Amino acid sequence: RTSGLHTRPPASSFKPFVYLAALEKGMQPESLIDASPVAIAMPAPQKTYAPSNYDGKRYGMISMRDGLVKSINTAAVNLLHDEIGFDRLFDVLRRAGVDVSEFKRQWGVALGSNGVPLIEMVGAYGVFANGGNAVVPHAFSAITTADGKTLWQCSSRRMERVFSRDDIRALNGMLEDVVREGT
Repeated sequence: RTSGLHTRPPASSFKPFVYLAALEKGMQPESLIDASPVAIAMPAPQKTYAPSNYDGKRYGMISMRDGLVKSINTAAVNLLHDEIGFDRLFDVLRRAGVDVSEFKRQWGVALGSNGVPLIEMVGAYGVFANGGNAVVPHAFSAITTADGKTLWQCSSRRMERVFSRDDIRALNGMLEDVVREGT
């Protein structure tokens, strides 16, 4: 974990990682996913995990694109439960730059229930903007003295590819639709 940084649950801004994991598995934005109400049996004392949708609506089968555009909670949880699994999701998150070492294997992770430092989320979203190449976020690009002497400068080394261009292109198309017509 990024030492000493405050974490906060990223909520729905976390859902694109669930959808990216599904894209990596071979699903497409048009692939149908289950967005029906969720009731997952849990160990005692909690009997079931049953998230609701922010709009109070109930859905059936919808496209992945619509699940992300409408930010449907039940779609994201069903996708994690039925198609992706924790290992695949956590692998996607690690490659995007999110430290999952303290994440619990709870279904609410699909809805961003675990705390993440803002700088990790910025870096992870930077991977989307960077075409699938890793990003190391920095608060400063350089530190100089008053007379212009450079004391430290951010490395401009080429970062490795962590996601395929096709998967990132598909995800970015879905995210553009979120801005155009989503929540």
